[in-house]
Amino acid sequence: MVSRAGHFRFGDTVIVASQMESTGEAAMKIQITEETNELLQNIGGYRIVERGSVPVKGKGMLTTYWLLGGDWRAEDARIRFRRVLTSR
Repeated sequence: MVSRAGHFRFGDTVIVASQMESTGEAAMKIQITEETNELLQNIGGYRIVERGSVPVKGKGMLTTYWLLGGDWRAEDARIRFRRVLTSR
């Protein structure tokens, strides 16, 4: 059973993910939030374009982005990613 605190912790994430899924376009396109875009921009090595605003119930309009790809072979990008995650 999920506690009420657990619902509040994950509820917002689930709502945003559901709304983003329902407003997505074609299969195999990865839509990311503003926060994820900022994280990936700090890490570097990713190609991202702004998609625009999408309506999210209870949140209003959220700016989302398409993650187009990245340099998956870059070891320094993986190291930066680990540093960003551990610094949070």
